[in-house]
Amino acid sequence: MSSKERQYGPNWAMIQRYIEEIPEGFLFQNVGQPDPADRDVRRIHDWDTLEKSVDYSFEGADAKTCPYLRFLLLCDRVRQKAEALGTEHALHEALVNATAGAADTYASEVGGEQDEQFLEFVYSVEPEYYWRASIQDHCSYIATEMVVAHLTDIHLMRDMWYWYRAGHWPCGWEGDWPEGRLIVF
Repeated sequence: MSSKERQYGPNWAMIQRYIEEIPEGFLFQNVGQPDPADRDVRRIHDWDTLEKSVDYSFEGADAKTCPYLRFLLLCDRVRQKAEALGTEHALHEALVNATAGAADTYASEVGGEQDEQFLEFVYSVEPEYYWRASIQDHCSYIATEMVVAHLTDIHLMRDMWYWYRAGHWPCGWEGDWPEGRLIVF
């Protein structure tokens, strides 16, 4: 067994590639722009539609009335399922290493210029610390799902990585998971 496999588990190459790509992901430079995978998600192409479609106010909201809160809770639920599966298959150390590696890379090395209009919007609905912590969580959640990719057909977070890497923003969920679809700006 190689040192990388001991560190990240059987999917070490996928996780290593992901961690190397993190500094150029999460830039949101293609927010609202067309993408070849548009047919697989609900796409939002302009700021007005985004503000009408996805309510970012948590005050008095629950998952039934706030699509963004439903989305955040869904991400947590998917991560918990992947984590439990990893623990069941003796991948706890790989989970810890992969999630820490992804979160640390995001915290220290995110490069490139982020879209200014996107930043203005996101800072108007969430404090900078909360928003960055949420993205850092998603980095870890994606890595968690990659550790157990060979054991499950759960792929929500890996699908989201496609959109983050492509410069878009996964911002909600329509329907009841696993039914339904991702909302992407």
